[in-house]
Amino acid sequence: MSTHSPTGASSMERWSNCPGSVALIATLPTPPSSEHAERGTRAHEAAAEGLETGVPPVFDDQEDMLAVAEYVRVCNAFYSPEHQKLGAIRGVEYRFETHINGMYGTSDYWVYWPWAQKLIVLDYKHGEGMFVDVVENKQLLYYALGVFMTQGLVADDVRSIELGIVQPRCM
Repeated sequence: MSTHSPTGASSMERWSNCPGSVALIATLPTPPSSEHAERGTRAHEAAAEGLETGVPPVFDDQEDMLAVAEYVRVCNAFYSPEHQKLGAIRGVEYRFETHINGMYGTSDYWVYWPWAQKLIVLDYKHGEGMFVDVVENKQLLYYALGVFMTQGLVADDVRSIELGIVQPRCM
């Protein structure tokens, strides 16, 4: 499995509107990484480590550290000790692969509350100045479907899905 699905969540807006773009993109060379992409990757890695260990992230850059700490705080609000006592389960940088050809990816964060029959899916955006709207966000819908399918959930298990984007550096 390659790192990114040709029909993945991050490009879903494009390929769902133009299916032919999948074949076209496959003919292009892989673009080089950027400083911004690498910074975002480091932020995601630090956030995952903070969520899994409970140790706050440390960065040389204070702005990055505060943004990641805010994301971790928001995620932890959905997975408190009280939630855990009620049976909450979660996924951090959750890698999923479905039986649907080409549908796989990594969801930043999700929580399932069985007592409320609720699936919560959060996406972290580390970039600054670019607002990402959660309304009808195809990337989040893709992640929610991927989690739903790979966690063995059925329609009776989930009565509502809450989608959220955490983007502390947006403004």
